[in-house]
Amino acid sequence: MYKKIKNIVIEKAVSEFSGYALHDQFYKAGMASFWLYMAIATVTLISLGQEHVDIVVKVFVFIIMCTCTIGAALEFWAPIKSLFDKTWFKWGLGAISILVYKYSESQSDDFINQFTGIDPSLLPFSSSVLSVVYLPYSWLVTVSFVLSFYVIFHWFFIPFEKPSSERTLDGFKYAMRFMGLMVIFIVANNSVRFFEDPNSFASMLAKEIVLKTEYFPRSHCINVSDNQLSADIGRGYISVFDQNSGVFYTVQCDLGITNQSTTRLSAPDAQKTRADLVPL
Repeated sequence: MYKKIKNIVIEKAVSEFSGYALHDQFYKAGMASFWLYMAIATVTLISLGQEHVDIVVKVFVFIIMCTCTIGAALEFWAPIKSLFDKTWFKWGLGAISILVYKYSESQSDDFINQFTGIDPSLLPFSSSVLSVVYLPYSWLVTVSFVLSFYVIFHWFFIPFEKPSSERTLDGFKYAMRFMGLMVIFIVANNSVRFFEDPNSFASMLAKEIVLKTEYFPRSHCINVSDNQLSADIGRGYISVFDQNSGVFYTVQCDLGITNQSTTRLSAPDAQKTRADLVPL
C-alpha cells in the first residue's frame, strides 16, 4: 500500500513538471514551495504559536528565493548567451573591457588619494596592483548596469514570451521571475558595497597592498623613527606613515648632511608640495 501511494505521488509530481522549460520548472518549484509554506505555517501557527512560525518562514523563504533566482538566471542567460556568437558583441565586449580597466584605475587612484592624501602617481607600483584588485568591483558595477538595462528593455519593449511547443506557466510565474531578479540585483548591489565599505575585507586588503608595496620600515632619512614607515615620492620628499597613530604626512628627507628643514608639513602645505613636484 505504501509503495503504491509513493508511486502515485512521484508520478503526479513528474507530470506536474514535465513539458516545461528548465527555468519554468524552477519557477514551478518556487510556487509549490510557497503553497507548502502557507499550509505548514498555518498549521504551525494554530497548533504551536507565532514563535515557531519564524523557523518555518526562514527555511521556506530561503528555498523560494533560491529556486526563483536560479530560474531567473537560467531564463535570462539563454538570450544573453546567444550574443556571444555575434562578432559585433565580441568587439563591443573588448571595448567595454578597456573602459572597465580605466574605471578600475580611477577607483584605485581615488582610494590611494583618500588613504594616503598624496597624488597616486607618486605611488605607481601600488596604483598598478590596486587597478587589478579593483577589476572585480568594476566588472560588478558594469554587469549590474548592463543587466538592469537589458532586462528592462527586453521585458518592456521586446515580446519575451515566444510561441513554443513547451508548456508555459502563467500568473505566479511573473511574481517568481520578479523575485528572482530582485535577488540577483540585491546580491550584485551588496557585492559592490562590499568593495566600497571602508571597513570591509577588500578595503583592508587594499590598505595592506599600499603599505607593503610602497612604505618600508628602513629609510636612509634620519628623520624617520622606528615606529614609522616611509615612501620616497621624489624631489627629496618622503611620505611617512606613523604606525601608532595611523596618520600620513609629507616631510623633506633629512640625510644628515646639511641643515635642511625637517619640519612636518601640514595638509595644505603638503598639498602645495605635491603640486610643486609635478614637472611643468
